[in-house]
Amino acid sequence: MVDNVVMLASTADKGNYGCEVWVNLASPVGVKSGKKIFLTRDGVTAVYSDPRILIVKCRTTKIEMYIISAHAPYCKSPTDCREACEWWVKFSSIVSTTCSKDVPVLIGIDANYVVHNDASSGIGEVCRIGVPPPHHSSVCEFLNNLSFSVFNSFSDLLGDKFTRGVPSYIPKRGSFEDAICIDHFIGSSNVVCKTGSIAQCSELGHVQAADDHIPIAVFVPVPCC
Repeated sequence: MVDNVVMLASTADKGNYGCEVWVNLASPVGVKSGKKIFLTRDGVTAVYSDPRILIVKCRTTKIEMYIISAHAPYCKSPTDCREACEWWVKFSSIVSTTCSKDVPVLIGIDANYVVHNDASSGIGEVCRIGVPPPHHSSVCEFLNNLSFSVFNSFSDLLGDKFTRGVPSYIPKRGSFEDAICIDHFIGSSNVVCKTGSIAQCSELGHVQAADDHIPIAVFVPVPCC
């Protein structure tokens, strides 16, 4: 912990992957009866960890919530998507068995997936039309099984400049203007994102050598117990 900021990280796999969750203990996470609520170091705990998934439980006497950082595999080709499909099934099982029922869950994920239209209530109107990628059904099953939503796909939650989604990944040999939406905020039905708050956060720096991702941000008022 440095300057009241807690950083929790999952282990890497031969130098690849590894997920992180950062929590600023000096910043209030909620207000109840006019009093600001802060987390403490003891109230921030990693409850599951592997190279592609980190689940952190944040808890005080008044607030309880899971924050998940995850990195999904990508489809290597239209005919080679087994790893990605199986991972979403595994992710669903891990979340359902690790997270207590009715406790809010917020996921920040490099999904390696562009949202496509579907009958799932977890997908909004901001999505692609057409033939979806091979792992689309696995993603939708994940959302349906857990009653989760992709917040980035609902237009009322997006910033004014991002009516068609929040681009976050710059393809190889592409430019900032070529960025696509593969990073998402996903969460349970008892998580309420502030209207118009999902946007790019390019002023947030990082030390990644390959500068191919654009940070995105969301404002989520944490519900009190």
